[in-house]
Amino acid sequence: MKKTFKIFLAAVGLLMATSCELDLLDNPNEVSTEQGDPDFVLNSVQLNFADFFVAMSQFGMDNTRMLAMFGNNYPNAYQATTFDGVWTTAYANILNDVQYLEQVQEERGTFEYHAAMAKVFRAYTLMSMVDYFGDVPFTETLDPNNFNPKADPASGVYQAAFNDLSDAIELIENADETTVVPETDLYYEFEDEVSDWSVKWLKLAKTLQLRYHLQTRLINAAASTTAINNLIAEGNLIDSDDEAFLFNYSSASIAAPDSRHPWFSANYVNGAGQYMSNSYINHMFVGKAGTRDPRIRHYFYRQTLAIPTDVNVLDCIEQTKPAHYGANDVFCFVGQGYWGRDHLDDDGIPPDNLLRTIYGLYPAGGQWDDSQGERGTQDSGAKGSGMLPIMLPSFVLFMRAEAALTLGTTGVPRTLFEQAVRSSIGFVRSYNTDFIPLTSTRFPNTTAVDAFVTGVMTDYDAQTTDAGRLNAIVTEYWIALWGNGVDMYNTYRRTGMPTTLQPALNATPGAFYRSFTYPSVYVNRNNTAVQKTTPAVKVFWDNNPDGFID
Repeated sequence: MKKTFKIFLAAVGLLMATSCELDLLDNPNEVSTEQGDPDFVLNSVQLNFADFFVAMSQFGMDNTRMLAMFGNNYPNAYQATTFDGVWTTAYANILNDVQYLEQVQEERGTFEYHAAMAKVFRAYTLMSMVDYFGDVPFTETLDPNNFNPKADPASGVYQAAFNDLSDAIELIENADETTVVPETDLYYEFEDEVSDWSVKWLKLAKTLQLRYHLQTRLINAAASTTAINNLIAEGNLIDSDDEAFLFNYSSASIAAPDSRHPWFSANYVNGAGQYMSNSYINHMFVGKAGTRDPRIRHYFYRQTLAIPTDVNVLDCIEQTKPAHYGANDVFCFVGQGYWGRDHLDDDGIPPDNLLRTIYGLYPAGGQWDDSQGERGTQDSGAKGSGMLPIMLPSFVLFMRAEAALTLGTTGVPRTLFEQAVRSSIGFVRSYNTDFIPLTSTRFPNTTAVDAFVTGVMTDYDAQTTDAGRLNAIVTEYWIALWGNGVDMYNTYRRTGMPTTLQPALNATPGAFYRSFTYPSVYVNRNNTAVQKTTPAVKVFWDNNPDGFID
């Protein structure tokens, strides 16, 4: 069975199991490891993790100008209730189900793969919760007799997540012919070669360990350097496209459960439901050395090619660029139909949902932009058969380039950087090519790609400081991460780059979100919780100065 259809079947299976299996349990609130179905629970973890990643990416992309962020200033951009969904998904669903799968392996054995996958999902979830919120409950959170679990120090939760990755590696390495193979994997194929599939999960776990050490390099450079070098020397990191860690959606169902990419459903069915970022589009539109970024037609689809002239649809066309914007900062409108919104623009929403630029073919499964200039519909392009780019080989190369430049780890920064850029472009160009007309003259050819990469590397070579070179690396990483706001939000706070992001429309937007407000479901229901008073509170690995980013 194709993986693109597994999400639909798994979701339907969850609904059926929920309605049918509970009658067979002695107590549906206390499911024992003998009564539960590990495959059913693992499917639940996989689906919930995808929802968690989508929501967390949205917050990260908003703040890093990958998407347009609403609000007149940072403190008012989000409410405590904004984060209720991700908090509940993490604790009530993912962590609870992972604990069950751990117990299955401990009590029944032969479920090493189930437990290993579950631990990887939990590790990513825990690290993300720390990255976004700081100190969070962990050690007491799944105690059924404790209704007020205390928040653990963030560094300890991070270490627990790293330990999960180590445990997952050990489980995979200890698996044998008696190990039960999961019925469904929504992230990696395994039907033909279980050994190849298990190696992919092992490489993912080790790659996430590299990510952990890069994230903590500011507070423990020596340990990060040694650990990253050891991981590189082992050679078990994601390094090919077939090892990319993705969650695939399909167009199999448009009714509940909707199996399409949520970005597609929100922007192609009833018109655009989100705004793209003028800052992000403009960077790709300008390109390098006179060559537009070859990924732009994959990332964005223009519903019109016209320049807006109606102030009722785009009122800023009669306004002047704010004085605090730089000469190279885009304002209001990019050009040639690329139509987004500026950072922290709090104006009302005009009747532009059938005109503004929307997500393209990559990764949302939308329409590839061949200059059609037509409204996106539910029958456009790949019809929602998109994916979530959680960890790609290009991301690994970008992380290694940063580590080589800042820590002196193995590898030449320039070489790794060029490999990363080419890997990203190659992955995007090869994605869902069935939905790109073979006759199109607008598909970027090898000559255009080489010209663009030459421009990128020329800019890199022109830098006279490591800070300038790091900014060049992170700027391209910013573009490669389209669809993954989690890693970009972390990278921005870790490096303060890209340094050329569009300012907020308001000249005094307040403190940037160094961490997010605790959700209302936590502070209102837990008498040990203490709400933050400012977005400026940093997470434990962020020792950069106040005002470092905005």
